[in-house]
Amino acid sequence: MKKIIKKIAYTVLLSTCAIVTVFVLLVYIGFAYTEYIEGDDREAARPKTGMYVPTADTKMFVQKTGTVTAPAVIFMHGTGAWREIWRPYMDQVTVLELV
Repeated sequence: MKKIIKKIAYTVLLSTCAIVTVFVLLVYIGFAYTEYIEGDDREAARPKTGMYVPTADTKMFVQKTGTVTAPAVIFMHGTGAWREIWRPYMDQVTVLELV
């Protein structure tokens, strides 16, 4: 009976170590990939469909679409990534002539 419990405990410990190792490896790969794709200078890496607008203490990246007479719609995201995540929604709103 004790051998079975030891074997089960060893298997659980080994499985837990494997899961933790895979998790740590995936987190490391995620950070390395983010550094790879977002490591460029922000001016050079920005999408060419937008521009930087000066604010009080920094610059804000802005993309414009639609007509100047339409109401303004502001899309904001909470991450530092900017791979045009709002582009499909911007295009849809523009087609509907909401902006």
